[in-house]
Amino acid sequence: MKKVFFILDWDFSYLWSDIAFRLKSDIYADEEINALVVGKKYFLELSDGTIKHPFNKIYSLDEFYESHIYSNMTYEGLDERIRELEEKYGDETLWKFVWGDRRHIKDGYENNLVQVAKFFDYFENLYVNEKPDVIVTNAFASMPHLISYYVATELGIKVIHGTKMRMALFNYTYWSENYYGSLVPYKPVKPEMFHKAKELLSQFRQTQEISQRDKDVIVQKESIGKEHLKRFFNYSYHYYVTKKYSGHSKPNPFKKLFVEEAIPRMKRFYYKKYFKWDNADLSSKYVYFPLQVQPEATTMTYAHFYMNQLSSLEALSKSVPMGYKIYVKEHPGMLGKNPYSFYKALRKLPNVKIIAMNLDSYDVMKKASLIATISGTTGLEATLLKKPVITMGKVFYNDCKLVKHIGDTAITQWPKVIKEYLDDYRCNDNDILDFLALYFSNSTECMIAEPLETGWDVVMPEKNLESIYLGLSEYLSSN
Repeated sequence: MKKVFFILDWDFSYLWSDIAFRLKSDIYADEEINALVVGKKYFLELSDGTIKHPFNKIYSLDEFYESHIYSNMTYEGLDERIRELEEKYGDETLWKFVWGDRRHIKDGYENNLVQVAKFFDYFENLYVNEKPDVIVTNAFASMPHLISYYVATELGIKVIHGTKMRMALFNYTYWSENYYGSLVPYKPVKPEMFHKAKELLSQFRQTQEISQRDKDVIVQKESIGKEHLKRFFNYSYHYYVTKKYSGHSKPNPFKKLFVEEAIPRMKRFYYKKYFKWDNADLSSKYVYFPLQVQPEATTMTYAHFYMNQLSSLEALSKSVPMGYKIYVKEHPGMLGKNPYSFYKALRKLPNVKIIAMNLDSYDVMKKASLIATISGTTGLEATLLKKPVITMGKVFYNDCKLVKHIGDTAITQWPKVIKEYLDDYRCNDNDILDFLALYFSNSTECMIAEPLETGWDVVMPEKNLESIYLGLSEYLSSN
């Protein structure tokens, strides 16, 4: 029987506690299941029984932060320890762990070295003592999460996370064994899944529906309602009164309100009302490059060499054949967050145009000669629409034969690679169907997401929880 260890990341604590209960009541009745909790509020609520759980032991990452990071930023023998870690884990140097964290990247060189060394010490000690066979988590968008993954992998421990295909029609979740979400199949393709793939592909090409989550992002950016006020007062209560919101990831609520809400909303109003977008001639030859939400794991973790979208676009600008424009479209969730200087710098690239937000993305996509993305869902959507796609980051749909991943190719070779890809591209629906059918065959129809952010009524209904449990237990018994 495999020993399972959970990482409970904030409100995932509700979800994984329920799934662990189901494991304990069935195939793991006599087995120890332990967990690491991220988020002081959730550790306290698990400890005092507010959140019911079956874990034999729970560890708090926040306690480690308070005792070893916030209060003591020294490390004896640091230089030697960093050299050891570089030798053991530094296939791309240890800086990938710093660039993978939206907060710690701002802490400075000396602090970063200490943080990296201490987190490696913490997870090496934890996993050597715990000796799990499998770690169940949700993501890798921080220094400790990513270091946890590398330590576990080095020790021969599988780290799995439920990964969704990011599209509303494809409500399938599979268990990925790598941090960027690629599938390691453990089941052959089921014939019925090939037919299901064909059906959903046809449906997608007819409708191209924007996901409900993307719709919600747009609505939330446009309005201020009771839910916003409720979240602000709840955040303030836990920050000032209960002290459950503390640490590097939880800023002062008024600073958060001003920096993350007020300023972006004012800038958003300006861009929508006064900013002059470039005209888009959809009958011309162009490459479509949709900008991505930042900071997010899709660039910080999956593509840290391409996090700077301006420099990525500059490289692309120098690589596409003469006669092609590059149409850049802002992500709806980022309007008001990027500074004016960012758009000004983009316009200095001679073949780059910043097209209007109100243009239909699918219309722009379908008429493009090529879609280029760092690691966005647009790349998958464009592939399903028979368009040639190049990606810079590590992303699961690189597994589709039709997608060209250029992230590991020297930038000086991009012009040659892109030209050859454009000249040689031929879409074969069977390649798409094979890709989808393999993923569907190794997936479960369920939603694994943050219950409070995504919606309790979406994540925590009995039917969804049972589907998650059955999918996980099947994976554990087959691997």
